[in-house]
Amino acid sequence: MSRPSLLTLYAVALSAAACFPIIASAQSSPGSAPVDTATILNTARQRIALFQARWQQAWIRSDINVVPGETDKKVRAMRTTYGHCDYVYGRSDGRAMIPVWGTPDTVFTPIVSYNSAYALCPSWLLGSMHREMDEARYVDAAIRSGDSLHIRQMREDLIRSLDGFQDLLPEDGWLRTQRVRFLVDAHRYDRAERALDACGDSFACLSLRGYVAHERGDLRRADSLFVEATTRLDELAECSWIDLRLLLPDPPSDSPRDEYLFTPCRERRKIARMFWWLSDPLFSVAGNERRAAHFARRVWFGLHSAMDRDQRHDWRKDYGGDAVEELITRYGPPSAALWIGEKEDRLHDQHVGELHAGPYTTMEYTSGRQSFTPSLSAVYSPYTAGDSSWQLHQRDSTHDAMTQGLIWWPHEHMAFNGRIAEMPLGQVAMLRRYTGVTLAVTHNLFARPDTVLTNLRRDSAEAVLVVSPAPDTMHTLGSGRVHPGGSLFTSALIPPEPAVVSVEARHPRLRNLFGRSRFGVRPPAVLSALAKGQIDVSAPVFYDALRGGTPPDAPGMFPHMLATTTLRQGDRIGIFWETYGVTPGDSVQFRVAIERTTRTGLLQRLGEVTRLRDVPMRALGIAWRDPDTRTTISDGPSIMPRAITLDLGDLEPGEYRVVVEARVPGGQPVRNERALTIIGR
Repeated sequence: MSRPSLLTLYAVALSAAACFPIIASAQSSPGSAPVDTATILNTARQRIALFQARWQQAWIRSDINVVPGETDKKVRAMRTTYGHCDYVYGRSDGRAMIPVWGTPDTVFTPIVSYNSAYALCPSWLLGSMHREMDEARYVDAAIRSGDSLHIRQMREDLIRSLDGFQDLLPEDGWLRTQRVRFLVDAHRYDRAERALDACGDSFACLSLRGYVAHERGDLRRADSLFVEATTRLDELAECSWIDLRLLLPDPPSDSPRDEYLFTPCRERRKIARMFWWLSDPLFSVAGNERRAAHFARRVWFGLHSAMDRDQRHDWRKDYGGDAVEELITRYGPPSAALWIGEKEDRLHDQHVGELHAGPYTTMEYTSGRQSFTPSLSAVYSPYTAGDSSWQLHQRDSTHDAMTQGLIWWPHEHMAFNGRIAEMPLGQVAMLRRYTGVTLAVTHNLFARPDTVLTNLRRDSAEAVLVVSPAPDTMHTLGSGRVHPGGSLFTSALIPPEPAVVSVEARHPRLRNLFGRSRFGVRPPAVLSALAKGQIDVSAPVFYDALRGGTPPDAPGMFPHMLATTTLRQGDRIGIFWETYGVTPGDSVQFRVAIERTTRTGLLQRLGEVTRLRDVPMRALGIAWRDPDTRTTISDGPSIMPRAITLDLGDLEPGEYRVVVEARVPGGQPVRNERALTIIGR
């Protein structure tokens, strides 16, 4: 199925907003000779093409003169495989198998051109093994020192030429974009911004300013400028600009991308708003770095694809340009793109039908990248999303790049300035109050091996609890500190409305190290909503029975709240809950039960029936009438806190639920529950 190019979509947005105009003629000043616009623009294109050709020659000379050592020969063999991604593409399931040195083969979905035989296999394990500098930021990093000085001088000459052409055609948008592009490549950010001084506040001008701000590292300003630029577009143009289809899973593995293509424009705008809200790396930090990176990539692509060829890449769709554009959209410009050689280029063209899109390169990214976009189910139902709706990085980070293999294959990623580790979520408790809901959250930083979590634990990092009921609405309502033992407790009184909660810890000294846990909540109603004569019960909360004893209330229980819902056979478990609306003087009938939720296997059941094995214990319960009606009484319904301790004894390992049930005389029972996992001793 053919698909529209992002360059086409970008052009729709630009033309709809009347930006980046390439004028056919320019009005000359009185008494001056007429300006030949076509000749000026053609000359500018020729000079840009000449510079790009000289740049490519210098790059190829640099790659040819790299003499590999013994280890590098093995890596080069891997790189050749990546460079021949088209060779391995074409399995019946639409996926590819890439051999990795010293590891098992990895099967994944390559990035495929829909208009040619071209395909790309990006790698984020090899990029850090060759270049000292990231080519996405230092465009000449691949060129040897003997040529790089000459290339930099040629770029300066080109910029001066473009400045002169712009003086002749001051309103020409295409010349303006190319000046900005080459000034940013030269890290002349101040000059790039000055080139936009007279540009105005159109979509094109604001998005260019956002791109310059992003490339110089001012991500907060970049995000603000991109958001403002989007408001300058009409509905159709905005839908093209915010298009998310390349960030959604591929059709062979799932159908979200196909479904998205048939989604009406107005609904797409809502989806994009939710998508970027949930993709924000840190709610506690102003701006959205992931959104800024996405729109910077869109502008980068528009600037670099203004010519048919650009340095290494051919942007024409029939030569695989649509595959390159998808790669840039999902992962950004590569950190290193190494040529696989003239001989391999010829073999490549023969295999894919004389494509002639070379020179063919690898597409490599430095390690340590992070993926911040959520699952599509979280976008559609954010308030029921679990912390598993995000996978920020490969969770097993204890191995180096060459031994861990391509276990982690994210659909997108970015180079975040720092490191955010996923904090394993323990318990989430919500207790009803008169003016809100008390939210209490625990995490266990020992539950997952990660050097960032180790640092946060060792140095008692501070954490904040941010509640976000909607995009662009963030409330920091609670705080906590990581205990040296690895547990983190945070709590806050939150409004009784659905929200996304993000618990974020920051290292006290290494300020670019963070821990994060994000999930949706649907809090219960406040106590004032409880009808007269009606009772309710909270979900049970597990606490440390050995240290917590029998806490009199929630504040007494919180310091001992467990950071896990997984316990071992024989453990003692403290169970705390609150009953709401009990009338003073009434007795309450309580029942607490631990019930098995997973079925046992057929052979195990046969063994038990035939008595070939002992019947294991699969349930535990206790019931009693409580005449002690001590409650916290206010103008509204009462709060009755209760706690008991149970011995898990010989309960069979498996999945259970802990049920708390309450009933007053003449009333119907109310109940609530929490999942529990029991493992062997």
